Amino acid sequence: MSEFYCIITDVGLSKLARAKVAQENIALTQMAVGDSSGAYYEPNSSQTKLINEKHRFDIARIYIDNINPKQLLIEASVKENIGGFFIREVGVYDDEGDLFAIGKYPVTYKPASDSGSGKDIYMRMALLFSNTPNIALYINPYSAVASIDFVETTLEQLKHSKLKEIQGGGVDEFYHLTSSQHDTAESLDLLKLVSNSGKNLAVNPAGDGFCVVRPDELFQNMIEIPANTIVIKDTHSIYKKVITTATTLAFNITDITTTTQVVTFEIFLDIRTLSTITFPSNVRWLNDTAPAIDSANYFLFAFRSFDKGVTWVGNIQGWWKR
Repeated sequence: MSEFYCIITDVGLSKLARAKVAQENIALTQMAVGDSSGAYYEPNSSQTKLINEKHRFDIARIYIDNINPKQLLIEASVKENIGGFFIREVGVYDDEGDLFAIGKYPVTYKPASDSGSGKDIYMRMALLFSNTPNIALYINPYSAVASIDFVETTLEQLKHSKLKEIQGGGVDEFYHLTSSQHDTAESLDLLKLVSNSGKNLAVNPAGDGFCVVRPDELFQNMIEIPANTIVIKDTHSIYKKVITTATTLAFNITDITTTTQVVTFEIFLDIRTLSTITFPSNVRWLNDTAPAIDSANYFLFAFRSFDKGVTWVGNIQGWWKR
């Protein structure tokens, strides 16, 4: 362990455990500094207060370390008019007044402004957790001192062309959206039209956006296949095939993301030249009656598999003239 360090107290650990179970956050509100009565000591987790507290003040900022997401950084500053003592110990208190964490601090003299050498002292405590801590993260606008890394991170975020600010619950509350969230909000905003009133929101077949459909609309997606193998997809239920020569069809379900359910699809054959059409050998026709294709017209077939494409049950739905 390094010479100067911070630990979470037994009270803090107990509160962390209870908060995890209750799925709540712990609110850390104040930091305290002391002179430890003139000598260093090793912080003990059983402590409930500093050895000799000299000043207690509001926390300015609590945030997750950008480099280490398991590390919590707590920042505050001792104001210029406070002083006339040494700092050797530091503590963090929660909103119930309990000592949550305590640290050994390199000795620093804090002069008061009336001594002729007043200065603010910027304090930072780092706490390492086994996973992301359930601590309320915030910035206190009335006592915040911005560190260089915070300013640089904020400036980098502001360079993002798709950073959007939206208003929160209060007149002075604003939240930042990520690029992905911004794109989603923008696409949904474009759908707010009078013509879309009463319609349902749905994800596009490609999964890359949104669309609106009437609640009473029933539609199926059809795709024309140039090859003889019908690659069945989750997003299409009808497949069109133009026939101009002898054709041997094959079915492929490798693109189906889930085959735990029954697979059903239809084939719309546009027969422009009467030709021999051979269906897969694992197709069993309804009533053991194979369809007769004896004209150059439109034919519609339905196929269903109950065993993930090992066998198919086929049936002709009908035909009509071109």
